[in-house]
Amino acid sequence: TKQIPSWISGPLAANITAPRSADRNLALDFFHDAFSQFPEGKVDVTAASLALESAINDWSMARGDKSDVYWEKTHDIAAALAGPSEPTSLANEILEGKYETPRDLLRITRKRLISYVSNTNT
Repeated sequence: TKQIPSWISGPLAANITAPRSADRNLALDFFHDAFSQFPEGKVDVTAASLALESAINDWSMARGDKSDVYWEKTHDIAAALAGPSEPTSLANEILEGKYETPRDLLRITRKRLISYVSNTNT
């Protein structure tokens, strides 16, 4: 079996810093709440939240459509992480090592992220 990725278990990578804007801090709060629902002791909530928010920020800026793309991906991933069941299917996949980096989560389609929320993921 794969190990829990280091971006989830910590420590925080040296190249990631806390966001300085109110919008990014709000997104960070969403992820902090979502990762707080993971099984205790398996996740460094702060490291995971910062790593994921930073990855989404970098990805959306590279796409040249920061605001809309950033918030769509933030909302979709946060909802899939904190969905109706605890832990969610996406949370289990992360803990099983399926997503080695936070950027790997960004490859999940919106349709699939929504399926995690509606509990129809197969």
